[in-house]
Amino acid sequence: MKDEPRKLLFLDDEPHILTALKRTFFEDNMEIATFTQGKEALEYLRQHPVE
Repeated sequence: MKDEPRKLLFLDDEPHILTALKRTFFEDNMEIATFTQGKEALEYLRQHPVE
């Protein structure tokens, strides 16, 4: 049975910062969500609850 992917969420108003974070933290079996708007991040969290 495959382990559940680890999940990271990054929020920043600078897209190049988000790109750098995504590259830095990329690993196999990891889901990374990036957002430039707080509302988008909150909506994502509503649809993808964390434990």
